[in-house]
Amino acid sequence: MQEKFVIIFVVALAVVGALIYFGMNNKLNILPQKEMATAVIGGQTFNLEVVRAPEAMAQGLAGRDSVGDRDGMLFVFEKPGVEAFWMKGMKFAIDIVWVRGNKIVGLDKNAAPAVGNLPSGSGLPVYSSPDLVDKVIEVKSGTADELRLNTGNTVEITFSSI
Repeated sequence: MQEKFVIIFVVALAVVGALIYFGMNNKLNILPQKEMATAVIGGQTFNLEVVRAPEAMAQGLAGRDSVGDRDGMLFVFEKPGVEAFWMKGMKFAIDIVWVRGNKIVGLDKNAAPAVGNLPSGSGLPVYSSPDLVDKVIEVKSGTADELRLNTGNTVEITFSSI
């Protein structure tokens, strides 16, 4: 009788272990992949993390210590609109490149992080697109001047997943 209990226990344990193992592997395989893009701006190629969800857009680059010289973030909107960004939680300055289609429609250079610990909506600078945009690119501050970016310049974006 005790042998029967031990065999049932071992089999049950093996089944539970197999379910956990295969369940974890399936979860790893079904996690959404991070969407990435490359963009050619001013003759230089940038690696951009793509964000489309409102929560990810609200987070943006906030909380990060820096961004690489040829790295950044690409915000993709469902339809063109006048978009606004603020620097809440940012630790470094950025250049904001406002894009519609494949053309730069505006630039905000050296968008500085908020100073101090300001509560929401209390004097944080807001950067708004000068026209309708369907994409926004954030890159390291100084990039727009370094590459002599101007309104009307072309941006070539290629999307991929990792």
